[in-house]
Amino acid sequence: MDRIFSPVGQGCFAIEKFSKKTVVVFDCGTLTRIGNQTRADFINQRIKEEIHCDEIIRYVFISHLDIDHVNGLAYLLWNYTVNEVVLPLLYDESKELYLGKNALSDCEEFNRLRFLIERPVEFVKEYSRYHHTKTTFVAPVEEFGIEQKWDMSICYSGKEFRINKWVFVPFNFQYRKNTLKLKKNLLDMGVNLDEIKDRSVDILKDSDLVNRIKKAYKKIDNDLNQNAMTVYSGPKEYSHYQTKKLTHGISIVCGRNTPKELSRAGCLYTGDYNASTNERWDNLKCSYRPYWNNIGLLQVPHHGSEDCYNDQMGYDDCLLIINAGTKNDYHHPNPSVLYSLYKTNNTVIWVSEEESSAMQFKILKRKSIVAKRI
Repeated sequence: MDRIFSPVGQGCFAIEKFSKKTVVVFDCGTLTRIGNQTRADFINQRIKEEIHCDEIIRYVFISHLDIDHVNGLAYLLWNYTVNEVVLPLLYDESKELYLGKNALSDCEEFNRLRFLIERPVEFVKEYSRYHHTKTTFVAPVEEFGIEQKWDMSICYSGKEFRINKWVFVPFNFQYRKNTLKLKKNLLDMGVNLDEIKDRSVDILKDSDLVNRIKKAYKKIDNDLNQNAMTVYSGPKEYSHYQTKKLTHGISIVCGRNTPKELSRAGCLYTGDYNASTNERWDNLKCSYRPYWNNIGLLQVPHHGSEDCYNDQMGYDDCLLIINAGTKNDYHHPNPSVLYSLYKTNNTVIWVSEEESSAMQFKILKRKSIVAKRI
């Protein structure tokens, strides 16, 4: 199996390619644009470069519904055979929060995101090439057992999706009590989410509303990232596989030289998960306890933001991946994060929009493993 972190800049697009032309996708979006391209054009170009038209996409896992993680989903569905899209199940309040956060995007991009957030099953059917793509929702951790209460399109956090003996394990960390509090905080700061939903077309023309949205979300964004779906991809048994690094480029930003081989083949995709407190970091480790010792690659949450970082990330002897644009408005990855990781002498790889920063790993049976820069 090949694991690829595609250079999409301020976003995330990672893929795993198995035998028999089977592909699994982890997020597919970006806020980066190159030259005269739109953001959608850029991510669509990367998708076209990475996935061949005759390959079958078995699963698409979406960590959360921000534009920089999903604005390539429509293209993916329209141009490829996609068997199943796996999304975090959102409370109504969470849907409103994501709409508010992304309301300052251009109208076409926002309206497409709004369609995905409010009517995800219809979105997938609308854009699916063959109109047979299944949509599965992962219930929040606090709603364990929800699949018995609803229907089979909703599964519990921790369910194992499979390709042969390889497992994919999503956990939807979303807490309704916190979400309701965030909505109230926004209202106290002068941002009515109902107002945003009703005025999506001309919202950018209202400078006062734009300023209120920016100011309000700047204050709550760290807390909003408590709502995110993480995914473990790897073997269930520790001894069966290992990882070889096939690519080696300029994106190593700190720590020792990248090892040619990793003894652990698993990867934890974290999206924008907020691991800043020890409680949240412990929740993550506890959720993935059966697989934790298999993890050799760890995606640093939220593009290397200091608000979602935990010092303990550098002490698990994993190769760390940061997905972030070289020019972004958020100062990602944050220098304090890089310095903290530097002190642990860990290897950190920054995958940006530069083609030379792409990383590819080959997962093989225990005999050997390889990695190269593409």
